[in-house]
Amino acid sequence: MIELFKKTRRNPDYIVRCYLTLRCDSMCGFCSAQIPQVSAERKNVEIPPEAWAEGLNRRARYAILAGGEPFQYSGFCELVRLLKGGYKIEIYTNLQQDVSGFVRAAQRPYQIVVSLHPATPDLDAWRERVEILAHEGHSLRLHIVRTPGYEKLVKFLADSGITGRYSIAPQGDQRSGPKSGGYFANKEHPQVECTNRIFLFGPDGCRYHCVHKMVTGDDGAIFGDIWEPDTDLQTQMRCREFGYCAGCDNNIEGAVYDVTEEQ
Repeated sequence: MIELFKKTRRNPDYIVRCYLTLRCDSMCGFCSAQIPQVSAERKNVEIPPEAWAEGLNRRARYAILAGGEPFQYSGFCELVRLLKGGYKIEIYTNLQQDVSGFVRAAQRPYQIVVSLHPATPDLDAWRERVEILAHEGHSLRLHIVRTPGYEKLVKFLADSGITGRYSIAPQGDQRSGPKSGGYFANKEHPQVECTNRIFLFGPDGCRYHCVHKMVTGDDGAIFGDIWEPDTDLQTQMRCREFGYCAGCDNNIEGAVYDVTEEQ
């Protein structure tokens, strides 16, 4: 077998990653989760907030609420209200939605990772939401992707007094990773064996092998659901879609081997 990808971590990543919805109010061309390619049918898939809360509260382990845009999940504020204390929760958001409902529902401080994109329609409204959440005691850190328009955003953050007050992490384009080589990578390696170490749940509550399989809703890549007790951190499967992986998949601990000759 030819090794195509390998990523290891010093400590296993047991974070529970929840994609509450695949709807998003931004259609960024550089989206590392392939949201612009999601079908209209898949974008409408949701489970009730009580179901998410049951699974997360039972695990009581570090969790990330993401999407799409989690604020577009219809039960988002109710889910926030139902989540118990005692374990860390991060929320990944572009903060283009009204936050007043979230502020009323939040029973405790949350860690909020806020992305800022060149396509953000109203930068002043975005800044006001940042200030509201900080005033309410939530912890914020900011992500900016290095894409065209990046310099304009850096200037905006400096001019608005945000720089220096919050952690700001410039992010590279994750789609440049080895798993995302597209057609030519897939043509060269049409059959691979992929091993991942991640707990990743889609909008249907199912646990998926990777972000790409979750976004497409591939039934053959499901390894349990949010209600079941955690089993093995590791998942393994044969795949014919190497090269079309989501940018996020390049950050998952695991390994990929070409097994084309074994067919």
